[in-house]
Amino acid sequence: MRSVFLFLALAAALIAGCGSPDASPPDANPPDASPPAREDLLAESLLVWQGLKAADDGTYQYTRSSSSFSGYRSTTTFVVEADVVVRRAFEGYDENGVLVDSFDEQGAEVGSNEGAEPVRTIDELYEICRDEVLTQDPDSNYFYLTFRDDGVLELCVYVPRDCADDCGDGVEISSLDMSL
Repeated sequence: MRSVFLFLALAAALIAGCGSPDASPPDANPPDASPPAREDLLAESLLVWQGLKAADDGTYQYTRSSSSFSGYRSTTTFVVEADVVVRRAFEGYDENGVLVDSFDEQGAEVGSNEGAEPVRTIDELYEICRDEVLTQDPDSNYFYLTFRDDGVLELCVYVPRDCADDCGDGVEISSLDMSL
């Protein structure tokens, strides 16, 4: 539910900010979240994640979701065992909510189909956040960095200030299950 709220808030902020490069969506670049502050928050979250992951021997399941202004949406679920992705399941839905594509890869097949989120562990998502998202020019982009209640990364996205549609880039973890 929280992910849906974050997506809706992000979508509303983008719509409100489109065409007006000087308009800043609420909390997109809060004054207390300068680039070093964002990096510090991410580093603290990574420590939390590493502790949770170690307690479960690197075994977990997580889902990444995406949606487009056109109505298409998809989910990609990953199963990770001992820090290795052993399963990737994908579902894509059209604007009417009809399933239009799906697959379930396991073992050596993982990563063999196109259209889903790339095969990555959560550790790799932290690296993308740190190295590819938070390094973007803050004068040209809005940043969204949020964490789950337990402190694990939830959303790390940058959106160009002159964005029209579907131009945010980064990572979102829409669900995490450590009980495998």
